[in-house]
Amino acid sequence: MTASARLVDYTKSFYIPISEGYVAVVNGSEYLMHETNLTNYEAIVQETLNISEHLLDSGGKTALYLDAQEIIHLMSIIRVHHRQARSINILGTALKYVAGTPDADDFSFIKSIQDRLADNNERQFQINSEFQNKINNITDMINKLVEVNKNSLSDNINFLELVLHRNRIVIAELNNVMYSISLAKLNIVNPALLNTNEINSVIFKENFDNVSVSDVLNVATVKAIQSENVLYFLVKYPKIKNVCNKISVFPVVRDEIIVNLETDTVAKCGHRIQPLQNCQKSAFSFFCEILYNATCIESLFSNLTATCKTLTAHHIPSIQILNEGVIILNNKFAEVREDSGPFVTVNGTFAIFFDDSVTVNGLIYFNHKKNSFMSPEAPMSQRVNFSDHISLLSLPYLDHVSSRNLNHINQLKQEFLTHSFLTYALLVAISIFCIFSSLFCFFIRKRDQKIRQQQLSNALELLNTAGDSRA
Repeated sequence: MTASARLVDYTKSFYIPISEGYVAVVNGSEYLMHETNLTNYEAIVQETLNISEHLLDSGGKTALYLDAQEIIHLMSIIRVHHRQARSINILGTALKYVAGTPDADDFSFIKSIQDRLADNNERQFQINSEFQNKINNITDMINKLVEVNKNSLSDNINFLELVLHRNRIVIAELNNVMYSISLAKLNIVNPALLNTNEINSVIFKENFDNVSVSDVLNVATVKAIQSENVLYFLVKYPKIKNVCNKISVFPVVRDEIIVNLETDTVAKCGHRIQPLQNCQKSAFSFFCEILYNATCIESLFSNLTATCKTLTAHHIPSIQILNEGVIILNNKFAEVREDSGPFVTVNGTFAIFFDDSVTVNGLIYFNHKKNSFMSPEAPMSQRVNFSDHISLLSLPYLDHVSSRNLNHINQLKQEFLTHSFLTYALLVAISIFCIFSSLFCFFIRKRDQKIRQQQLSNALELLNTAGDSRA
């Protein structure tokens, strides 16, 4: 084995720890509520149509009319969806879920803001601030032109360009809302939907190295909710407690059993070990929830005597490919060779880290990335008290049980056939014995009868002889 490949022996350990970059430790979730008010767009449509009526230029009049129709068309599409929206009436107003299925946390969050949503007449909507600022600035410029040039607006090119520019912004925003709804049905957050303040709130709350806002949004969930002319995009993203080193943990097979490690991922935060669960992967980061009361793996990593349960190991493959450049041989006899180097014979549990290629029992594995972000870790405690054994159901285990049951059934059949043959032979023997016994008794009876008849004949002859002598 050359220097570019490492063969790490874990045969005498109970687990295999492998470092795998960073992980964001998640403790709960946070919410963003983005609101889009379609009533504002209706007002812009009406204003556009009013302006078009006062223009003398037929081209400008036509352009404004087409813009107004396009905005109306887009709003009608947004209001009518491909599936029937589901209504909930837990609040003062009826809300309809347009995209996504709400969970318990979503309902709890909506209930917490019911005062904000209950009164439709007095509700203050906070729509996309960047979009609204653009619209407000253009509207102010339009109003100034109206004040300065009241009598010459019909042929003012700047005035027409400002109105058309505002319409283009509105059309682009409506298309963005439609695209966001479509992505929400796939549970994908459209980053272009969020404004600067909303993104900054995520950055402020989740200001950790090695985790970006795009990574957070990649694992976020989104629901689209509609209330009359208002669309709410409810974005639920993970609340990060800390960013730590990620260690993946794999069990070592011994005598067809493994230690129940309770999880396959832990976070190493300084000197503290935190078991994790329900991991999600974004493009560049891992997000995992905290797993509480995982005493076995915590004791193993803390170099303490661990009390653990055992599991059946039929579901653990003997050769496991973790990533390009990392292979685990679990309780396996194998011949390993890197590139064209010499063969190395191993027997037990090993982790192989290689940069180019490695051959295991004649099968070649390639590392196309030429490097790996995984690296081996040294296991800590080897002191384990076993408290219980759990027979874990898996396809290999069921196959093993099925084969064992078939063998047992075949044995029973063989025993049944053997016992049947012996019973048949015994019955035949008894039958033959009975037949011969009956024949023997019959012949004995016949012989005794002949003897008695002979004796009777002899007795009669004697009597006849004695009578003749007296005569």
